[in-house]
Amino acid sequence: MRRVGYWISEKKKKKLDFESHRELFRNAGIDLVEIDLSRSVESQGPFDLMVHKVTDLFALAVDGDASAENAIKNFE
Repeated sequence: MRRVGYWISEKKKKKLDFESHRELFRNAGIDLVEIDLSRSVESQGPFDLMVHKVTDLFALAVDGDASAENAIKNFE
């Protein structure tokens, strides 16, 4: 079974409807794991692949948002 970690915004998550496809992924040998950016990624892995869309979060971190900075550090 391959482990795929992902982090996308709530809006994207609803648009892509990952949850309704979880069974389809599992049947294809893929375990989807949502990454919790309040914790280090290392503690949640290992992952065979990571899918993410952190650009909005990165922009907030660059603008000095402490919560976003912490999330980006955990992702790195």
